[in-house]
Amino acid sequence: MCLHRTSYPLPQELTGLVVANLATDILSLQATSLVSKSWSAESSLLLFRELTLIVDWYRQDKSPEFLDLVRSSERVSKNIRTLQLNGTINFQAPADELYAQFSFDRLLQILAYLPQRKGI
Repeated sequence: MCLHRTSYPLPQELTGLVVANLATDILSLQATSLVSKSWSAESSLLLFRELTLIVDWYRQDKSPEFLDLVRSSERVSKNIRTLQLNGTINFQAPADELYAQFSFDRLLQILAYLPQRKGI
């Protein structure tokens, strides 16, 4: 007796509903992004819809790496809807303690790679 395993794809509407129910569960969204291309597309919408770029004036500026990421990964860049910049600076600290100098030119470069962005 030969058993054939046949797979039947879920309609995209059902895939969307399943993934939408996992919207607050990052680990599950990461797992569903590995199921198939259609599941990956649905999961990516939620995984990357809102990202925060932390500007820490006392550590090395990570915005060049973020720029490289959005340049090289359409999966990430096309799904970012909101980019938040978050950081603080202690104006009491001596200037030589400030390590990172966040570049607003680099921010403009990053924004150019986020075609679906709705807010910053």
